Amino acid sequence: TFGSLTTVALGKTLVGQNAQQLLKEADLRYSLVRLRENAESIAFYGGEAREAEEVGARLDRAVANKREILGTQRNLEFFTTAYTYLVQILPVLVVSPLYFAGTIELGVVTQSAGAFNHVLNDLSLIVNQFEGLSSFSAGLGRLATFVERMESYC
Repeated sequence: TFGSLTTVALGKTLVGQNAQQLLKEADLRYSLVRLRENAESIAFYGGEAREAEEVGARLDRAVANKREILGTQRNLEFFTTAYTYLVQILPVLVVSPLYFAGTIELGVVTQSAGAFNHVLNDLSLIVNQFEGLSSFSAGLGRLATFVERMESYC
């Protein structure tokens, strides 16, 4: 449907951005663990500034990517919210001329709006669940990479 195609077009970068976010957060966690494990030697050799710079750079990359994700999600939410409200109004706009012409009763307008919304809601799975699907897809990608690497060692 129009809504699904538009949602995919607006959110196509979200899967890659979510995958990048998982990677950047993993890099940050690695830096923090490495820093904690080597704190004594870092302090002994006076490497605090360099380590702080490295951890700060990784944190900045993770935050910058999260901002990109939030921008994409914002645009996607603008569309999905507008789409949700439009599908509430559209069937009434289509059937209301028949009501004003006296051809049908008010109950028919309500029934047609309900039927339209029910069918369209079932067809709008991608519109309603795109953000969750993109996060799930990014996680699956990381997990598949992990499994491939583990199997290569066997």
